[in-house]
Formats: sequence, C-alpha cells, structure tokens
Amino acid sequence: MGRNSNDIATIDWRGYTGNKAVFPVCMRSPAVRGRCLTAQMKAAAEHVEHLVLLVCDSLDRHNIKNIEHPKQAALDLAQTWIEGNLERVTPYFKSVRVLRWEADIRSHPLFARRVAQLSELRKTSSHYRDLVHTLSTYYLNSKRIRFEADQRRGLATGFDIQEAYESSRDYLEEEFAGNMVCHAITGGLPFIYHGLCIDDYQFFARSSSSEALTYPVFLPVNSKRLGPSLPVSSLFVGTQQAA
Repeated sequence: MGRNSNDIATIDWRGYTGNKAVFPVCMRSPAVRGRCLTAQMKAAAEHVEHLVLLVCDSLDRHNIKNIEHPKQAALDLAQTWIEGNLERVTPYFKSVRVLRWEADIRSHPLFARRVAQLSELRKTSSHYRDLVHTLSTYYLNSKRIRFEADQRRGLATGFDIQEAYESSRDYLEEEFAGNMVCHAITGGLPFIYHGLCIDDYQFFARSSSSEALTYPVFLPVNSKRLGPSLPVSSLFVGTQQAA
C-alpha cells in the first residue's frame, strides 16, 4: 500500500466505557497531523461523544532552541495547529472543548503545587528518580538522532548533551504536573494518546504514598502508519521498576 494511503487507528480502551476523553496535542508529533489525526478521531468517535483537546502549547518551549522567544514560538505553533486542524476534529463529536497548556494548565492554582510535590518526590523516591532519568535519556537519544540527521544535511553543527538532557527532564516534570492538573480539571477523564505512555497510572500516588498525585489513565493507540504507542514499562525491561 502506498505511502499516501489512509491510516487506520485502534484504541485500547482498557475497559473504559465512558463517553468523554482527553486527546493531548503535541503539535510537532506526526500523530496529530493529517491522516493519522483523522484515523484517531474516527477510532475515538466509536466510543466517545465529547472530546477535550489538550493543546500542549507552551510545554513545547522546552524543545525549541536557538531562538530568542521559545515560548512565543510554541504558542504560535499551537495556534497554527488549531486553525489548521480543529475542523478535522469537530465533525466526529457532539462537543469539543479546547484546553491550552499556558492559559488553562500552567495558570491553574493546582499547577505550582504539583510541580513542588514532584520536585520533592525526586528527592525522596529513588523509583521516581529512575523514571525521570530513564525517560529523559530516552528523549535525549531521540534528540541526538535528530541532530545527527540534521548535521548530515548541514543544518546543525553542535549538540550539548547536558542541555538536551536537562531540557528533556524539565519537559517531563512539567508534563507530569500538567497532566495531573488536567486530570483534576476534567474530572478524571482518560487520555487517548499515541506516543510514550505512562501505563502504570498509580505510579505517582504509590511512590509518594499520597493520593494527591493522581495521574490520568492513558489509552494507547495503535496506528497502521506509525505503529503502537510505547508503554513506559517497556523501557525498564530487564530492570526492576518497583514503587
């Protein structure tokens, strides 16, 4: 089948029977563009009538380097995505609500509290430190691969490993905190997501011995074009990830 063929997506609902869900949008991911996006909307609409789009606008500033105003660039990219793709989403559902990372997540009173709690957890829980390090290293390796491809094309000349690792870590911890805030805002709705998924949603509460750090359930997606979501647990094969 040709490269331009339509995608087919399936969602592992993990026993979920509700009619509402969250769909995170990481704007530069191929999973939220074109045929892949349409395929996921079709699959979601088989079970979901009301969708929340979590547009991770300012979160992406951690991945934008070598420009003067990375946050504004991320916000502009998100606005472009909304203008170009919202019409792909709305026909499939009775209602579509848009939450934006900067306006609705980072500005929420709960956000700073969750950031502080996760910062403290990194001091007290070796299991959480292992999670952050493993995922940061995973993203670091992805950045290195992209850099090497750009270097071969003459588009990049230097790669700061420490900076790339730290920006990955900062992205992750903000993402964790923000997802917890979204979970609270939406009343505990699950996330439909193609990508690297926290498949043990009780990990944070268990690691902190606190129900305050409640994390959303992720419903993984399998895309014919992009393959399956990657469960975080698969990165710990051969190691012990207890909590």
